[in-house]
Formats: sequence, C-alpha cells, structure tokens
Amino acid sequence: MVSIPPEVFAAQPGKWEGSGWAVLECTFCRKGDVFYPVLDEISGAAPGTSNGLKAFTPEHLRLFANGTELPQEEHFFYGPTYRLPPEATDYRLIGESATAETTWTFRSARGSQDHAPQGFACPEWWSSPDGGCQFEPMLFLRYRMNTDPHNAVPERSRQTLVVSAYRALGQAPQVRDMQAFVSTDSGTTWQDVRLRALGGGEFAAGLRIPAYDATDGTLALKVTATAEDGSTIQQTIREAVSIQRESGSMSRTATG
Repeated sequence: MVSIPPEVFAAQPGKWEGSGWAVLECTFCRKGDVFYPVLDEISGAAPGTSNGLKAFTPEHLRLFANGTELPQEEHFFYGPTYRLPPEATDYRLIGESATAETTWTFRSARGSQDHAPQGFACPEWWSSPDGGCQFEPMLFLRYRMNTDPHNAVPERSRQTLVVSAYRALGQAPQVRDMQAFVSTDSGTTWQDVRLRALGGGEFAAGLRIPAYDATDGTLALKVTATAEDGSTIQQTIREAVSIQRESGSMSRTATG
C-alpha cells in the first residue's frame, strides 16, 4: 500500500482528506478515552511506504496506568484496546513479538481537538466519523546498518549503527539521553556501545563485529531513550542482524 506522506497534506490541506486509500490511520492512537495500540508497518528501505495496520496479540500486550494494570477490551478489527481515565495519567505499555520486546512510558490525557491529525483517519472512521483523535506522545526507534540483502554483516568487520528516535508524525524529538547495548550470545551478556549524537534524533556508534565462532551467529540490540517531555522507550531486538562467516573459513568443530 503506497500512501501519500503527511508533507503532501500539509502543502495541500483538505484536498486528500476522506479519499480512503490516501489516508493513513492514526496509530497508537487515543480517541476520546479509548486507546488503540495498533502500529502501521512500514518498509525499512522506504519509510514512507505503508504495509498496513498490525496489532499485538492480547497475551503479548499490557498497559499500566499510574502503576495499575488496565483491563483489555477486544475490538473485532483493531484487536486489544484500553479504556483510559480522562485526566492526565502516566502510562507504561509493554508489547512483545516473536523477535522484540518494547516498553514505552508516556503521559496522556483526553484531547480537546474535534478532528483527526491532518493526513490521518481516526480509528473506526467508517462507523463513528465524528470527534477527534490524537497520537499518544510515544517514542519509536529505527535502526540502520550496512547489512547485505539477507540482513547480515561479515564477521570481523567494522560497522556503523545508526539509531533514529522519532514520533508517530515523523517529528524528530529532542532526545536527552540514549543508551545502546549489543549482545552476541542471545542476550546472556550485553556490551554497551558509545553513541554520538548526529542531530535530529539520530545517534551513531561504531561496532567491531567479532569472529563468527565467538558468537551465536547473531547480533542482538538493546536501546533505551528518553525524550525532553519524559517519554521513554526501551527496546530489545533478538537476532537483529546475522553474522556472516567469511568465505572459506572453517568452524572450530570442523578443525578440531
């Protein structure tokens, strides 16, 4: 699904609203006092290309308000949803998938706007088009490394890891702190990496990939970031990158 980016809506306000295919849905979205924790899957190679909404399975999602876990409700289309108190509240959302665990903290209250963010549609736009919605003030992370088409890097190579923090609207938040760790034994041990700020929410670190036989064949990542408003994200990605054995090399087992 190719979507029109928000910049087009900003340049031509109102022209594309309501056109259906041209409008993305508000993700990790609050409509009134209902929170829809769905995400819009995008292509890592082309972040402006949407591949459709995704939802966590109920057992892989938990939401806490001021430390107390909230009960889930189930929507036939959006999956797990949560009913929130109207007043400003501190939230902690924990989401898991087959390859990653992410914890977000953020503060939210019922919004006052009576429309969707420009270029986006509110949840349940087909049945309840009235009223507004808002993106929750959550942080997200995107990663770049010089991998091959199979998402692998050579053993003993030098790599640059770039971590980008962003908001749902594509805005670059002011990140006051970011830490990164890597593991080559599936998270049994972690090694911190030194990050340098590139600006615009981006940070970079130089990595030295070990010899294949000193690893389990993969590189795991763990990153924590804090924005200027106190919102945080902690994300662990297992098997984020494969480590490729150099051509012609032999394992310890094979060589005795």
